[in-house]
Parts: sequence; C-alpha cells; structure tokens
Amino acid sequence: MGEARLRAMRPLLCVVVFVLGVAFVVLAAVALLEDQRYSPVYDDVVCRPEDIRMTDGQVTPTIKVTIEADILCWNPNPYDIVVTQDEVGRAYFGNTLLEIGNVSAQPATLPASPGKGLFSRKVVVMRGIGKVGLVHVWTVASSMLTGPFKLFFEVSLRVVASPSIFGMSSAKQEVRIQRNCGVTMQLVPELSAGEAACGLTDFGELAVPPIGNETAWEEAGPAPPQAGMQPQIDSRAVDDAQQSITALCVALATVGLVCGVPCVCGPILWAARSWALRANAAAKVTKVADASEPVTIAVDSATVAPDAPSPTTS
Repeated sequence: MGEARLRAMRPLLCVVVFVLGVAFVVLAAVALLEDQRYSPVYDDVVCRPEDIRMTDGQVTPTIKVTIEADILCWNPNPYDIVVTQDEVGRAYFGNTLLEIGNVSAQPATLPASPGKGLFSRKVVVMRGIGKVGLVHVWTVASSMLTGPFKLFFEVSLRVVASPSIFGMSSAKQEVRIQRNCGVTMQLVPELSAGEAACGLTDFGELAVPPIGNETAWEEAGPAPPQAGMQPQIDSRAVDDAQQSITALCVALATVGLVCGVPCVCGPILWAARSWALRANAAAKVTKVADASEPVTIAVDSATVAPDAPSPTTS
C-alpha cells in the first residue's frame, strides 16, 4: 500500500522538485546580475551650491539674517544615499571673517540612479542664522546697505552609502564633505546673490565671483559638473566592500547552480524515462495482441466450381 501511494505521488514530487530547481537557478541569475549592478560598488557623489537666498532679516536694533542655500547633489549609484549634517558649520561676514552665526543642513535622501551611467539629483537645503551684536552693528550695517558684501560659511555633510542585496544591507560606508564656501550678496538696490565658490582652501584664498559673473552650466544635464564638492572616501574601504559583495554574489550563484541544475534536470529525465517506458510497454501490448488474434480467410463462392452431378446408370 505504501509503495503504491509513493508511486502515485511521484509526479507531484517531481513538479515540486522542478519548481524548486527553477527557483535556485533564478537565484543564481539574480546574484550574477546584482554583482554586475554593483560593479563598481561606489561612484563619487558630486554636490554644488545652486541657489543662495536671504529669507528673513532685520537691521535694528541688532542685525539678524536667515540665509538658505540649496546644495544640488548628483547620485550615480544604484541605491539610495542619505545626506545629513555632520558638524554644525560657522558663518562669517566680510573679509575680516566676523563670526555671525551657524550653518546646518536638513537631512535628505538622494534617490538611486535610474540606470547604469545615469544620475539622480536631489537638493540638500542648508540654513544659516546670523546675528550681529551692538558692537559691530554699525560696521556691518554700513557694508550691507552700501553695496555688495561677502558671506563665508562652512559646509559639513555626512554621506551614508548603504548598498542592499536581497534586502540585506552590506558594505555600509560613511564619508564626509567638508568645504569652505563664500558668496557675494547685496541688499540694495535689490536683493540678489552671486554664485558660491567652495574649496578646501582657507576663506581668504577663495576666489568668490562677483554678482552677475556666474558660470554657465547645464542644469538639466545627464551628468554633474566637473567642478563640484566630492566626499573624501577611502579607496581601500571601497575595494574591501567590492570584494565582499562579489564574494556574496558568487557564493549565492554557486549554491543556486549546484542545487538548481540537478533539481531541474532530474524531473525532466524522470519524465522522459517514464514516457519511454510507457511507450515501450504499449508497443509490446500491441504486438502480443496482434499475435494472438485468430486469422479469418474469406472465400468467394463464385470462384469455386459446384459439385458435378453423379452419373446416372442406364
């Protein structure tokens, strides 16, 4: 009874094993594709100040201003990247570098790149609040109300890259962007700002362009500008992360192929063998049936001469 039940369940077991084998083969294919997608595991994120504006301000009895800066960042990686504030930066007024306040960034998530060789873009908003006490009010106010003036600020961002494979986060990297930036602004006759200049140099060595001398660059281009802020990332850490991801993908692909190929081929061979045995058995039955069937011979009565009449004796 048990053997008969097992024979009846063999087709179902073969279907289950075949489906499991297909799943293993798909796992191997996805692992190889993931390894290709994460090669390289990290490309540089490029950021550049796009727009700087004054959102609030007062000049009496003390000077208090609120400035916002849009930092446009490009992400070429196939996973989201989180940008947060690393350290609170400081803001300075004029060439004398009078400290007037702090600068901080709002957290933002750079979406994954839509494809290999493409870039996604996201704006990181930085806000600075400056306040000038009574001692320096007259000096700062006279500079702000008579023409263009310069503002300097520190940019300190933390870039968190965390690639995820099969829902598991691996090779997490945290890098920093630290730059000194300067911008020319004016309040009269109208509120306006020039293009920001950022670099690793001291504030005094920054070449801050005047208002109206902005550098033309393609805003909607597929790639970021060549001149931009890039995080300082350890190349050894990137190499280690690349090796870890490659080892994981190769291991998954190996397991998928080793387990999947026999599971796929086994049921196919069993089905072919069963079909061949059934066909052979059916052929034998047909041959035996043909050999045991009686032979019937049909005779045409028209071709047989009738019996001759017996001679009569006289």
